[in-house]
Amino acid sequence: MNSNPHAADMTGATVARRLADGFELTKPRVVLMILITAFVGFYVGSGDVPNYLRLFKMLFGTALAAAGTLALNQFMERETDALMERTRRRPIPDGRVAARDALWFGMVMAVAGLATARRGSRARSISPKRNRIGDPADARRTSPMRSGW
Repeated sequence: MNSNPHAADMTGATVARRLADGFELTKPRVVLMILITAFVGFYVGSGDVPNYLRLFKMLFGTALAAAGTLALNQFMERETDALMERTRRRPIPDGRVAARDALWFGMVMAVAGLATARRGSRARSISPKRNRIGDPADARRTSPMRSGW
């Protein structure tokens, strides 16, 4: 047992920092906007009485998938983020989260989200053909750095 009374505080602070950095990777305000849009779309498309269990599963899966995708985006943009004043204090460029850890975190979140959303909604709308998370071709087509925007 450690006799240092501050050892537990340092461990707790480290865990809290890691959780905060993981949360920051998910860009929660962007996820909230996505969830509001998904909620409205579900509600409008439900007809008379929405299936609230299906709604919950869809929102939970969407939140996980969006959070994972946003973490993957930060992984892919880490070198550019390190150069810009506005973004260089994000968890990966700042060195608080290893790039490998962010990649795994994003992939696990995105896959778990798609699996959860697929169980909670009509399977055709969440087919793998329609979701190309992390597809390098999409990144090349849409990146302002490569598309001339």
